[in-house]
Amino acid sequence: MPYSACVGCIANPMAGKDIRRLVAYGSLIDNQEKVHIVRRVLLGLESAGAEDVLFMPDTY
Repeated sequence: MPYSACVGCIANPMAGKDIRRLVAYGSLIDNQEKVHIVRRVLLGLESAGAEDVLFMPDTY
């Protein structure tokens, strides 16, 4: 039975830049890399059959 899938996505441009990553020697991810991640997620959702993707607006 076919179904219609709707997915919500919230991308936080400030994530990965906090003090915890600096003091724990964690990797920093810039906004361009986050764009690449979101693009890969969208391609995966498309191949999985998602018909609608809702994004939370960002004024960053």
